[in-house]
Amino acid sequence: TPPSPPSPPKPDAIIDPNDPVRMGRYSLVGVGNIVAVHMAHVPGTDKYFFMERPSGRHPDKNFPNTIAGVWDQATMTFTNINAQDSLFCAGHTVTANGDVAVVGGHIAKSGYGDGLKGIRILDRKTLEFKRIANMTFPRWYPTATLLPSGKIMIVGGTVKPGSGTGKNNEYELWDPANPLTTKRVMHNYDFLSNMKDIYYPSIYVLPFTGDVFMWCNTYGEILNPDNGARRIVAPAWPSRVINTEYPYTGAAVMLPLMPEQNYLVELVYFGGQYKFGWVNTTASNMAYRLRLAIDPSPGPGEKMYDFFEGWVGEQMPSPRVMPDMIVLPNGYVIILNGAQMGLAGDNISGGMAKANNPNCVPIMYNPKAPRGQRFTTLARTSIPRMYHSTTALTTDGAILVAGCDRCDKFWSSDPLISKSPWGLPEYRVEVFKPPFWFNFTAKPTIDTAPSDIQYGQPFGVLYHMFDPSMSATSAVLVAPSSTTHSTNMHQRVVGLRTRVHDTAQKMMVLEAPPDKTIAPPGMYMLFLLNEDVYSVSVWVNLQAPAKSTTAAGQARRPPPSKAFPPP
Repeated sequence: TPPSPPSPPKPDAIIDPNDPVRMGRYSLVGVGNIVAVHMAHVPGTDKYFFMERPSGRHPDKNFPNTIAGVWDQATMTFTNINAQDSLFCAGHTVTANGDVAVVGGHIAKSGYGDGLKGIRILDRKTLEFKRIANMTFPRWYPTATLLPSGKIMIVGGTVKPGSGTGKNNEYELWDPANPLTTKRVMHNYDFLSNMKDIYYPSIYVLPFTGDVFMWCNTYGEILNPDNGARRIVAPAWPSRVINTEYPYTGAAVMLPLMPEQNYLVELVYFGGQYKFGWVNTTASNMAYRLRLAIDPSPGPGEKMYDFFEGWVGEQMPSPRVMPDMIVLPNGYVIILNGAQMGLAGDNISGGMAKANNPNCVPIMYNPKAPRGQRFTTLARTSIPRMYHSTTALTTDGAILVAGCDRCDKFWSSDPLISKSPWGLPEYRVEVFKPPFWFNFTAKPTIDTAPSDIQYGQPFGVLYHMFDPSMSATSAVLVAPSSTTHSTNMHQRVVGLRTRVHDTAQKMMVLEAPPDKTIAPPGMYMLFLLNEDVYSVSVWVNLQAPAKSTTAAGQARRPPPSKAFPPP
């Protein structure tokens, strides 16, 4: 008897676009009073600080020129915040004590003072917002980065709004403990000669050394932030025609720093635009990934920094300029917002957008998959999010999506587009829940965890599972987002070591990150994971012990392994 023919293959390629477990789901959750050109997650809360330029079209007719406010994700309500000067095109990050620092901005406009030199603090407890100091130099489009020391590194921006108005040849270090002055540090000649304007450079604190990786457009280097000394030039950008700096805006993420990989650094740049691009030029569909191993004490003939094979590229499912990205607690990256054609900017005659054909379809990047198999298309939205859109991770592991103030007067081939009811500005607020969010059966729930943890020290977590036969498998810390112009200045995911795990009692003893270079001090969201499914988070405050037993509070680890598979 001949063997039976094989069963027909299952139609895995046929996916229900409305199945959130496979595709995720967008939800419209409310309307804010201002456009979220800038969005910063207020640590310890479910509140998000929005900032914009005066538009006069606000839904709150009583305050038509409000430029700052707080969206409360728990109550889906908006509260206006008083601002003194122009915040538009500022940089912002989170301080070691959990406040939001906002630096630079715009010229005096619509009754608001000149904000180009401003240093301001949003108090996370009172939500009081004040300008408390001045930088030495005016800055439009700067990046602000929290350093292991607790200082804020303020880099780039031009001295006036607009390209060609004069780049800043020096960066500044601002110490919240001594807030009235800044320290000036000169950029090296090679960096300046490769830069035109230094708009929103991507800056990441590196493990073990505390140096920073800084990339802008097509050039990058590693430097000592305290004195500007260059350690090494980053590998050459692999494309001669793709740019990533405004107005050709792409966006970068640092993948999670994991202890089992000895905190190997991996950076990925998504999208951008061709240097000859204009309003109808199709954007880049490329993603480039870079690996970096660090040996803080190299021997003779050994490298402190090893870039392996340099940038390695692969194609995304669709082109995208002005993307926003969120690194989920499980290490997957969600890429959303932006346009398939054009540039960032809004100075075409009549205020029209420079971008067209909004990209309303998010994609998911799995960094652990083989190259060529990492991208998955997810459920779409109908609301365009192009120039001046923002995103942030929420405490339950979803993504808050808002902004866009050039969401009219563009063309699109998408019949499902829902243009802003207000014209150019977009006040609608959405949440995108990735597929993992909907796996309730496998989701851990944290019952108890300490509010304060210390570097290198153990701490206990109790949790439970919907299915008692399941257990958590790992834990991570996630820094609160601080996003504008496709640049998330405070995004960081750090894995935790597990010392003890009683799966029967659902009790874990975790170890806090070993030092400040792995995770700068401050407030983080603690997530438990069951493989790729993650819990709702709880807030923890990561600080150094009262007396540190190591130099600069840094516990040195062995150099990372250099035997990982290529990206």
